[in-house]
Amino acid sequence: MLAKIHPLAHKAWQAHAYYEKLDMSDRVAEDTWRRDVLQKISGQRSSKNLSMEQFEEAMLEFAMTAQEDKEIAYWSLAKERRYRYQVNRFMQLLSVVRAEVTSWSYVRSIMDRMNLAERLDDVPLENLQDIIAALDTHFRRLCRECGLKPADVKAVVEQGNKEQIRIIRHQVEHHKKEFA
Repeated sequence: MLAKIHPLAHKAWQAHAYYEKLDMSDRVAEDTWRRDVLQKISGQRSSKNLSMEQFEEAMLEFAMTAQEDKEIAYWSLAKERRYRYQVNRFMQLLSVVRAEVTSWSYVRSIMDRMNLAERLDDVPLENLQDIIAALDTHFRRLCRECGLKPADVKAVVEQGNKEQIRIIRHQVEHHKKEFA
C-alpha cells in the first residue's frame, strides 16, 4: 500500500503547495502535510496500519487534492468494486458447498425481499453490504449442514485446489442424497 500512496500523495502535495504558495521542494513540510491528511482520515499519522477502507479514502483525498480525474474516478468506486468482488467470491464459495454453479439469479432468489437488480453491476452500494452479510450467513449455514468448516472451504477455493474442491462437492452431494 505504501508504494501506491506516496506517488499520489506527492502529486497532491505539489498541488496543495502551489495553491497555498508553499515551497514544493520542502520535504519536511510535505511529510507533515501528508501525515496530517492521514491523521484526519484515519486517526493515525502513518499509512502503515491503514485498513483497506482508510487506504481507499486516503487515496481518494490525495487524488482530489491533486486534481487527478482518472484517480478520482478509480478511488471513488473502490468500495463498490471491493463489495462486488466479495459478492462474486461468495458465489464461488456457494457453488462449492451447493455442488452446482451459483449464479446472480440464485442470489436474487434467496434475497427476493430486496427486489435486487437484474445484474450485480446495477445493485447500489448501500445494498451490497447487506447482500454480503446474507451470503455469508447462507454460506455458513450450508457448510454447517454438510459438516464443513467455512474457513476450510474458503482456503481451498482461494488456493484453487481442484482436487479438494471435487472432494468437498462429493461430500455435499453425498449429504444431499442422505437427507433428500
